[in-house]
Amino acid sequence: MVMNTPIVIDKLLEDPNKFDPAWFHFIKLKSGKYTPSINKAKSREEAIFSWNWTHEQFFGKRVLDIGCNDGLHSIMAEQWGATEVIAIDCFERKNTRFIIDHFDSKVKYYVMDICDREQMKSLGKFDTIIFCGVFYHLIDPLAAIFNIRDLLINNGGTMLFESWANSDTLSNMEFIAETHHQAPVDKSCWWIPSNVFLEQFLAKIGFKLSYAGFGDGPYSSRWSAHALYNDKTEIMNKNMGR
Repeated sequence: MVMNTPIVIDKLLEDPNKFDPAWFHFIKLKSGKYTPSINKAKSREEAIFSWNWTHEQFFGKRVLDIGCNDGLHSIMAEQWGATEVIAIDCFERKNTRFIIDHFDSKVKYYVMDICDREQMKSLGKFDTIIFCGVFYHLIDPLAAIFNIRDLLINNGGTMLFESWANSDTLSNMEFIAETHHQAPVDKSCWWIPSNVFLEQFLAKIGFKLSYAGFGDGPYSSRWSAHALYNDKTEIMNKNMGR
């Protein structure tokens, strides 16, 4: 999908007294104008269509958007027919509140920590969980993946996962030091996993990969993964005290 019309930015949304210092998502507003995203490469709405997301992953589903940022994915999930959407991020975002109100949305927004297992359990189970652009920002991203697996409905829940990743043929996860010379990321990032590592780790803890896509350079990967519960999963949970 290519956008043929020029993107017009709503300059009123750049007011630092009313909004967060920066917008990340391009979101088309009711006026036809867009939010002033710092991610100027292309519209995030365009990107979603290249990630192999489908309406079926949202229609009639209970959806959790982890690291929701400005709220584009949450609003999109609702517009694509989700019965309930919960959006979480690790700190309060004025932009998210504005977007929810702007679209008269029923999205529920909470400040929560994905690595806090008890907080996450309080949200209940989900059919679809969006986990985009968060993994590499977490000190313990593997704990987050375990929590996501446990939040998905058994044998059928879907995680839509996007992360920076390298094309290393080894199964590893590289720590990002302050002097890291290759990472296309900022100082809030801790890790760059390899695609091989992500594939093997997700499979080992009980996910079945239904889609893996790589693009936009050597540091990008997207996954659709279904949570599969079996005897090995229960044994693993017991051994880990989960």
